[in-house]
Amino acid sequence: MKWLLYMALFSEVMLMLWYDRRVYGNYFSPLTILSVPLLIILGLALALAETAGFRPVSYEVIMLYIFGFPVFWMGSLFWSVVVPQKKLAAMAEAFKTPLPASEIPFKQIVLVLSWFVIVAMGFSFGRTFMKYGSIGAIGSDQFAYDYSGSGVFGHILVLGIILVIYLIGIVRKGDYLLLLTTTILIVLILLQQVKTWLYIPLIGGFLLRYYNIRKTKINPGKSVLLGIAVVVLFFLSYYFAVGIQEGDFVRKNYNIFRHFLGYVFAGVLGFGEHMHQSLPVGDIPQLLVMPFINIYRLVTGQEITGVVSSYHVLIDVKNVVDVNVKTFFGTVYIYGGTVWGLIYIFFLGMLLYLNWVMAAVSRNYWFIVLYALVASPLFLGWFDFYYNQLTMVELPVMVVIILFLTQFKPSR
Repeated sequence: MKWLLYMALFSEVMLMLWYDRRVYGNYFSPLTILSVPLLIILGLALALAETAGFRPVSYEVIMLYIFGFPVFWMGSLFWSVVVPQKKLAAMAEAFKTPLPASEIPFKQIVLVLSWFVIVAMGFSFGRTFMKYGSIGAIGSDQFAYDYSGSGVFGHILVLGIILVIYLIGIVRKGDYLLLLTTTILIVLILLQQVKTWLYIPLIGGFLLRYYNIRKTKINPGKSVLLGIAVVVLFFLSYYFAVGIQEGDFVRKNYNIFRHFLGYVFAGVLGFGEHMHQSLPVGDIPQLLVMPFINIYRLVTGQEITGVVSSYHVLIDVKNVVDVNVKTFFGTVYIYGGTVWGLIYIFFLGMLLYLNWVMAAVSRNYWFIVLYALVASPLFLGWFDFYYNQLTMVELPVMVVIILFLTQFKPSR
């Protein structure tokens, strides 16, 4: 029965993706970025989770996706059917600034900012390492917090995230300085030990490359290499954090592999277990818009509230793998319930589809950068929901400011 529901979900999504491609002429709609990875992970969980010692996928998970995807996709229908095409074209025309293929705006400024981040975070890492004096400490939560978890260095590394997106988008063969700069920034983000903020700039960078190069042909060999690179980055991000005190190389890497499986299945199975255990749903809708609430609290001198979920569940049969992530739709539903959850997903889909349409129609470089940035968390929707983090407001605001500043032409 679960496989029948999965096939219904798959067919539904493919139909909506076909519409987006046919109407907008672009492969990378918000629904594509959200649905394709999630469908792959869900399929893997259905096929392998129980065999690997994890709990089974629940019916509630698949049913929520069947209803959630069309609500999110309504943004596509709104901008293609409800809004007159002349008005949409006029909006795009106001920002239409075709960029010559050989011209990359602010490349030198980005390089200067990148090396400022590299020097600052290199200093922070050296200072933190001297404090603990041990390689084994690098994987600890306290080391990561002292390195980049708060204060000025935390904000500097946030700037490094958008710089990585930009650099991956513009780097070309033979541009060794850009390659070196990008690699060092990725390593500095890797040391933060937060996998989400490692993958999001990588995903955003590849989206930006697509718009820059305009190639849609998929190279199987490069796709396999990309998949291997993602797995290697995951293992590296866990290398110091998992089994660091154990001398047995095989046992240590087995622990990492178990964490890898737990990470892959965490969102899908975590949401299912949340529903199976009848944990609270819809009690904290304010967490969906917490960045704006926290900005208000900061201005008024009140205490800032975190957004990390306190709902923990065990997803394996041995009751060892503890998770607090519930996928994109699951987290929205658990926080906001049916009504507020659907409203939130609808308006988020509207905004993301508007950004996608404006990027594709206007070809404005900064609309493209903005879309690469704000659409990246969708790719990790199989794991959790990220739009209620302050970073997802802070960085887009920076890009929007640049976008509008570039529209002003100096008078002669």
